[in-house]
Order: sequence, then C-alpha cells, then structure tokens
Amino acid sequence: MQLKTKAIALATALLAAASVAPASAVVTAGDNADVFLSLCSLIRLAERSVSGGPETASELAAYTEMQQLNSSLSPATWRKNFAKKGPDNKRPDYNAGTGVVDEIRKRRWPHWKDAEDKLEQADAVNNKLKSAGLMTPTDGDKERLRIAIQPLLEEADSIVNKLENPTPDLEIIKPDSIKKILTDAAFGSGITVPDKLTDNVLAGKAPASANRDDICGKTTASATADSAAAFMYCICAAEGSDNAGNLKICHSQQAATGIRKTTMTDSASWVKALIKQCPEGSKEELQPESLEAAVNQLQTKLKPGASGLYYGKFAANGCTGESNSGACVFYKDSAAGDIGKIKEPAWITQMKLAAKQLRANANAIRNRQVLTARLEELRRQALKAQAQLILAAKTNQQQGHSKASGADTKTIESIKKQCEALEKATDCKTKTECKWEGSEASEGKHCKLKEKKWKEKPKQEQKTRRRRNARGKERKNANLRIANGRAKLEKIPLL
Repeated sequence: MQLKTKAIALATALLAAASVAPASAVVTAGDNADVFLSLCSLIRLAERSVSGGPETASELAAYTEMQQLNSSLSPATWRKNFAKKGPDNKRPDYNAGTGVVDEIRKRRWPHWKDAEDKLEQADAVNNKLKSAGLMTPTDGDKERLRIAIQPLLEEADSIVNKLENPTPDLEIIKPDSIKKILTDAAFGSGITVPDKLTDNVLAGKAPASANRDDICGKTTASATADSAAAFMYCICAAEGSDNAGNLKICHSQQAATGIRKTTMTDSASWVKALIKQCPEGSKEELQPESLEAAVNQLQTKLKPGASGLYYGKFAANGCTGESNSGACVFYKDSAAGDIGKIKEPAWITQMKLAAKQLRANANAIRNRQVLTARLEELRRQALKAQAQLILAAKTNQQQGHSKASGADTKTIESIKKQCEALEKATDCKTKTECKWEGSEASEGKHCKLKEKKWKEKPKQEQKTRRRRNARGKERKNANLRIANGRAKLEKIPLL
C-alpha cells in the first residue's frame, strides 16, 4: 500500500511538472519523466540483495551425519588415525609419508576429521548408533552395518565431490561479484550506494576538466556517460543559467540546480538528491527477469535524430540542460560500428551480464538442490540399513524353514507309497514305518503308513534342527559378506 501511494504521488508530481511548462519552451517540464523512471528502476534493482544459494555446510549436512555414523561403526584402530596430537592438540592432516599420495583418501580426510570432532561429546557415539537401530551392538553387529552402508557412502562421496569441485552447471558465482557489477553500472566504478557518489566518479571516463558536453554528448561527439547515475544527470539536470536551473525536466520535486554546463562541480550532490525521489524498491532478492525487463524498457527509450541517436529530449546542438538545446544523452553515429555502442553503452552491457550471471546462479542452485536431496535420501537409507539387515536375516530363516517343511512332507509321501506297494504281511512288517492291517495269511493292499508314528515324532526336534540349519546358513552368509567387504575395503580407502 505504501509503495502504491508513493507511485500515485510520483505520477501526480510528474503531471504537475508537465502542466507548468511554458508553451514556448523546447525542453519542457516533465519531458524526461519516462526515462527517469526507467533509470530509477535500474538503480533500485542494483540496491537489492543477490542470492548465493545455501552455504556449503548446510548442503553437506546429510553427508556429515553419514560420516559420523561411519566413524561410530569403525574399529578403534582406524579412528586412532584422527586422534588429537601434539602441543596444539589438533587432529592430523592427511600425510602420505614417503608413499604415493592417495588422492581419494586425501580428499575425504577433512570429512573424517570433521566427523570425529562431532563425536567428541559424551554419548555422541552411542547416540549415533542408536539412531541407526543399534542399541547394544557387538563388534560383529557394527562391522556388518558398516559394510552394508559403504555403497551408500561411495555414492554420497561422489556427490560431495561434485558440490565441492563444481562444473559450470553447478558453480555459484559469488554474490559480491555480481553485486559489484550492478553497483558499478548504476553509480559508477567503486560506488556501492548513491550517498558515496562523487563529481569525479559521475564524470567517469571524461577528462578531469570535464564539462556537460563531454559527459552527455552533442552532435559532434558522443556521450561518455558510463552509469545510470550519469544518465540521470544528463536527462534531468537543468542548466543553472537558464531560469536559475529551475526547469523540472524529470520530477516536480527535483531541486533547482546551480550546475553550469562548463563544469561538473556539485553534480553528484544534485543527482543524489534526485535519486531519493525515485520510488522505493522491493526488499526481495534480485531476480534476473526483473533486471532484464528493466534494461529492455530503458533501451526502448532510444530515439533517432538527424545525426545520431539519443535518450531524453534533444532540441538543437547538444545536451546542455538548456531549454533550447536539450536534456539528453546523445550518440553521434558517423563512424561504422557506433550504432552498437549507441544501442548498448558499456554500463548497460554490464547490467545484462549481471542478469546472465543471476540466471546461471539460479540454474546452478536448482541443480545443487537435486544433489543435496539425493544426499538426504542416502542418509535416510543409511539409518534404515540395520533394520534391513534384520529383515533380511528373518527372511532367510523363514525361507529355510519353508524348505525344511517341504522336505519333510515329500519324505512322508514317499514312504507312504513304499508301504502301500507291499502286498504281503511279511514284507510289510520289515518296514518300521509301515503297518499290516490285514490277516497274516491274506495278501493285497493292506500295508499302510504308520501315521501316528510320524505325527508323534518330536516336532520340537525338527524345529530345532531347522533353526540350527538356518542359523548356520545365515552365519555362513554373514561371514562371507564380511570377508568380501574386508577384501573390498583393503582395495579402497575407508569412507
């Protein structure tokens, strides 16, 4: 609401400036209000903050937690590598000694040190193990889980390497660098805010004895104005000797100026006061779309003249601020190639560069967010790995039980068929699993399976045997996994 009210007040002021213009004047009050507003937009955008994305520490938070779990699971012999030493009581940096430098281990070393730092607090290791589902773990439990999470850590480490050594699509241009491009273009080289503007900076590349013709241009020479603030001076400041410099070219509240066309003295203080008449800017972070739109809007204000192109109001010979001459930025187009400089002065090119870098940063931030989201998913998987190991063990046990039960059923059916195939009492009685249900002298299908014998066979013994077999198989598999894991870990650095 406050910004809207100020915008309405500004529009009223601009209309008021136009309404008091003398009919005979060539340059009249309010003539350059539209260019003034375009310059105001660029100046306010240059004042806004520039995002650099999240801090690296927050991006790596999930990976840091994974390394803490990994260290908590690692044997004491490994963790001794990071024990604090010496009079400074610091953890050692990577040192290959007389051997070959292991680049992978060297790159991971700072993360291992950081994990040990975070595990120094009392119960930190136990709490980390509990977070992964290990309440009272044995060394074997820890070893199995550590091996299980190694593939997750390998992938996480690959992601971290990309974040720490980014390719162009992941690289964040420093916000301060973009901000400097913006403020240099808006106010002049080295000026970060309008209040620090000086006459010399406003003159820019013009000679020390610069006058208004040098800065703003004329039909015989192009302007050298190299900032939005210098443009604002050229299109808004009236000549002090013309109606006491009281021509309101851009805003009804602009101060009368004592500035003379032959000097730049006091030009900066006058421009600083005029910038305060610009509408207030947003406090939100600067977006590339806003900057691009503002630059394009200003460039639409470029007008053709008899011997060149100009911004503002051109009347006769130049941009002196006199009503019968012009309040403008004039570019002479006599030489081939001048048209490019006219359409895009260096400071506007810099504004476009800043917009390009802002867009590149926005894309890089999105790409990095995809990677950090994957790190978070890997962290969750690492914390759930113990539950997966338990589930896998139960599944293997159940599968072993099912196979044993199936084998018992097949055995009973086979013996039953063997019994029923015997048709003589003497043959049937030789089988302890069979019984003869006919007379001694009779023959035929009288040999049957002793079902009661099988039903009464100790079930607990069968269950015990099946459990023992399943445990033995699981122990064999676990030992094999550990052996394979150890063999692998001997070839690569511990994560």
